Amino acid sequence: MLVGGGVDEDDVLVWARRWRAEPAVALAVRRASDDLGLGSDHPLIVWARSYRPDPLERLVLASYRGRARGYTSQALSVLAISGWRNRWDYARAVVRPSRDYLEARGFRRGDRVRRALGRGPR
Repeated sequence: MLVGGGVDEDDVLVWARRWRAEPAVALAVRRASDDLGLGSDHPLIVWARSYRPDPLERLVLASYRGRARGYTSQALSVLAISGWRNRWDYARAVVRPSRDYLEARGFRRGDRVRRALGRGPR
């Protein structure tokens, strides 16, 4: 990825597309560029500033913000999983985690639902 001390934007974009992460990469590059006061002549910054996420991509990005961001991002993550069986297994694990998973984290069954509804401890 690093070429002569710089970033190879072609590699970044290939990986972003492969992982269907273009919206997140574009957002991260724009924010880093703004926060660090970087010039906008680097091809990756030019790409990031011109990138326009489609409606589904905007929904997924928005799921990482707000009060219930953990739950909404988990729910939308199912879109990135290939195969219906794998999606079903993931959704089932999110909705009804195993007892071992819950106990290892000090939760009881129902705590996550109560918290999502704003009725449990934070």
